[in-house]
Amino acid sequence: MKNISKSILLTSILLFALTSFGCTSQINNINEANIPSYDDNTRLDDKDLSFLDAFEKTTVTRVVDGDTIVISSGEKVRFILVNTPESVHPDDSKNTEFGTLASDYTKEKLLDQTIYMEKDISETDRYGRLLRYIYLGDGTFFNELLVKEGYAQLSTFPPDLKYLEMIQAAETYARENDLGLWAYEEDKTPPVSKENGRYIGSVKSDKFHELDCRHIESILETNRLYFDTISDATDKGYIPCKACNPNN
Repeated sequence: MKNISKSILLTSILLFALTSFGCTSQINNINEANIPSYDDNTRLDDKDLSFLDAFEKTTVTRVVDGDTIVISSGEKVRFILVNTPESVHPDDSKNTEFGTLASDYTKEKLLDQTIYMEKDISETDRYGRLLRYIYLGDGTFFNELLVKEGYAQLSTFPPDLKYLEMIQAAETYARENDLGLWAYEEDKTPPVSKENGRYIGSVKSDKFHELDCRHIESILETNRLYFDTISDATDKGYIPCKACNPNN
């Protein structure tokens, strides 16, 4: 009787062990099957590009220079918050070799390509060009890419400042890594400085002022931009303050 009891006990233990092992294996298999695996080679098709549906879709028919294109409607489009060196200026002395490189880069990325355009606040600039942020078909933010690769610098066009901090970060990255035009700059100082200059403006306004203008007190330190010359300010889209009249 004792032997029978022992046999039953051993058999029960063996069955319990086998059953437990089987369940554990099955659970492990289920868990592994439900855990997605991602790596650096995740296909672009896996990206959620639905945000592009909110933007205007068009085709680039011509590249004027590094920061300006012509689209299928025939309209010129100026990229917001970026500025590339000159390459097609009527005064040839203002054109640079790197301006040509920047233009070639934009041609390589955009010419004959479908793009998506996002408006900020302004419809056009003073030259009648559309002001837009540009996205590639894979969702790449081209304004940021142009700066991050070192082909363009930050250039503010108040009040169109939605992605100011993002473009500032891209410029810092390019400058610190000597990318593109920054490899040719000895002092690596952007033309618009937040530290000093002859004139002062704000990222929240389109006016620039003399340093002793009464309106400067209302400009927060974190929003201040400095310019060495009047042309530096006007080239960035700023206009003279009527109170201090920097033109005189």
